[in-house]
Amino acid sequence: MATNKIDRSLNLQSKMLQNFQQASRTDAQKSGDAARSAAAGSNAADAVRSGEKLEISDSARRLSEMRGLLDAGKAALAKEPDIREDRVAAAKQRISSGHYDEPGARSRFAENLAATLEKIGNFIG
Repeated sequence: MATNKIDRSLNLQSKMLQNFQQASRTDAQKSGDAARSAAAGSNAADAVRSGEKLEISDSARRLSEMRGLLDAGKAALAKEPDIREDRVAAAKQRISSGHYDEPGARSRFAENLAATLEKIGNFIG
């Protein structure tokens, strides 16, 4: 009977130790989660004060600059009309005056168009 009491006592102590260890792990995980959340929510100044460093690669900087230029280009393009009435009027005037009927005008037009299309193709990739 004394052996049973000892066994039960050891089992109880073992269970208490396991519960304590589990509670310690849970507390450590909670602390770690809280620390990670705090670090994620902190600003760069807090990170510097804690001794952490943030490094941005040259590729990321260039990508950010390119994104800014692209956004600026899109904004400028959005301000432009879809059809440039002044250019259309000038082209109509040249057509009606016979400008494109002269020898070589059509070939110059075709060469300019081909060069422009090539540039667009190179840009698009």
